[in-house]
Formats: sequence, C-alpha cells, structure tokens
Amino acid sequence: MPWAIAIILFSSCGVKDSTISEAITTQAQATPELAAITASVQDGVVTLSGVCKDEAAKIACENAVKNIKGVKLVVNNCTVAPPPAPAPVVITQDDPLTKGVMDATKDFPTVK
Repeated sequence: MPWAIAIILFSSCGVKDSTISEAITTQAQATPELAAITASVQDGVVTLSGVCKDEAAKIACENAVKNIKGVKLVVNNCTVAPPPAPAPVVITQDDPLTKGVMDATKDFPTVK
C-alpha cells in the first residue's frame, strides 16, 4: 500500500497543463513573435499553430516555449507567411528609350 501513495504523490508533482498555458501567455508578452500564435497544451506537450512572418520568428516561438518549466515537447505547426508580391512595373506611354531611339534615327529613314 505505501507504493500506491508514492505513485499518487509522484504523479501529482508534475506541472499542470493550465500552469504551462499561463506561462506561455506570460512569455507571449515578452516575445512579440508569440503574439499571433496559438498554443495548446496536453500532458506537457505544447502544439503551436499560426502564421509567422519568417523562419527566424518560427524558431523564436519554439525556443521561447521550449524553455518553460514542465514542457516535455514542442510541436511547431506554424507556417511561414509568403513574401509580399513585388510592385508592378509601370511603363509610361512616352518611354524615354523609345523616344531616344526615334530621335536618333529620324534622320535615317531606312533604319528600322
């Protein structure tokens, strides 16, 4: 019977998932990359999900959570946002190059 009491005592010594969740919330205030990330905790395993601006932010999120007491494993399901689309190229009607070529060749009607 004493071994049953020991098992109960040791099983209750682990950090609760709710305590880990609270620590993640606190850590999110110090780590801006965690602000837009959702974290779920089950049996000490933290699953991160959301969109990070780049790969460095994704790694920073994982490292910030990994060091919290009671975290056994971090599953980082975050995705990296695609880069913004480049600005469109606008060509004016009076393209300076075309106008320059026409000015240079105006005296030579056979040049095309």
